[in-house]
Amino acid sequence: MTGTNRRQNQRQNALNLLDYTALGADGEIAFRGLGRTLNVGENGLLLETHHPLTAGQTVRITIGLREDLVDLQGRVVRIEPDGGEKFQAGIEFASLEGDGRRIFSAYLAAFKETFLG
Repeated sequence: MTGTNRRQNQRQNALNLLDYTALGADGEIAFRGLGRTLNVGENGLLLETHHPLTAGQTVRITIGLREDLVDLQGRVVRIEPDGGEKFQAGIEFASLEGDGRRIFSAYLAAFKETFLG
């Protein structure tokens, strides 16, 4: 994805498979799919999908982080084709609380320590 980096937090490159559910404007399920993260940060992630999402669309994500599953909800802030048959969607988290926040923060800390020294 191109353009100016407007992120408030640093993102780490990470490849994790995940399940996502895209919601329509009425809050009902529009479609479900599988994707993968390309990078993750405290407040969002870059999601690679085979189906285009829409800017402003709400997305529910279940991601496996080590032996834990974390349920996230976010909003698509941008979407771009990757030059092939896939799309890259910037997702800003809308809700990440309690155990989900703790697990996700621990995952990011471990990732930084393992891969960034």
